[in-house]
Parts: sequence; structure tokens; C-alpha cells
Amino acid sequence: MTKPARQAEQTVHAARVQGTAQRPAPPSPLRHREGRARNRIRNASLKSLGADYVVAFEGGVEWCKFSSARELSCFAWAVVQAHGMEGKSRTATFTLPPVVTELVQSGMELGDADDRVFQRTNSKQENGTVGILTKDILTRETYYRHAVILALIPFTNLELYGQNAGEARSGVSCR
Repeated sequence: MTKPARQAEQTVHAARVQGTAQRPAPPSPLRHREGRARNRIRNASLKSLGADYVVAFEGGVEWCKFSSARELSCFAWAVVQAHGMEGKSRTATFTLPPVVTELVQSGMELGDADDRVFQRTNSKQENGTVGILTKDILTRETYYRHAVILALIPFTNLELYGQNAGEARSGVSCR
């Protein structure tokens, strides 16, 4: 089978369902990001009965560990649940500009800080921070794509992970 044929065979039909995280907006500790993504899955699952897989994303920021300056890095969790199993992965990270970092540190949500600094409206639902800073070389879609593929690893390798290896459990982190 050719590579394009294999890719076509693996095509997924997806529908977007809004799921809320039901926690305060960022900034909050990193450990809460993964839990917020699970909350989104729970809420979306209630609206999407019959779905084979439910995927949720939750963006976050954390202080850069390898920097002498006060820099925030930006990332997102991707969590996939299906058949009682869970897979999870993070996107790549990048540092935020100092002006955005200052606003987030003062308590402003990242999307609102982006809107103020870059003179946009609702950027977190549009191209997001990654799209703005890369001038859309990376879109939100391409930014999340690798994280979803990696979160699906337990599902595509059951012989290695076992049916229950990625059990969906609240509060469990792979950090």
C-alpha cells in the first residue's frame, strides 16, 4: 500500500463540540492544565454521544526553567480519550514577548493580552498566540497536530501499552 493510500485509510471525520474547562482562566500552575483538558473532555463527551474518540486541548504558560530572565513559555496539552483509555501529549513550547509576559503575570488571560498587544479581537479563537508570533507559518491547527498524533500513540500500539495502560484517570500526570 502506498503512503498516500495508508494516510487516506486513516482519515478521521471530526466534529467540533465546545467543552468548558470549568476552572479559573490562566495563569495557574502547570499541573492544572492537563486537568483542565480532562474537564473539557468530560464536558464535550456529554454533548457528543457516540463519538469514537474525544480530543481536548488546553493551553497554558509556565516560567522558563532554563532562563535567567523572567520568561514565560507557552504550550498546550492535547488529551485523547476513547474506550476507557487516555493518551496525552504537549505541544512544542515557545517564549512569550516581555510585554505579553507582563500582562499575563499581572493576571490577564493570554488571549486577552494578545488582543491588547497585537490590536486584535478574539485572537484566542482565531490564530492564537502561535499564529500571531509566527505570522501564521504555524497555525493553531498545525501547532496542535503533532500533539494529537503523539497522544494517539497508546491507541495505535495496544500491544505495547496494553488495553488499560492509558486508563483515563483524573489527577494523574505524566510530568
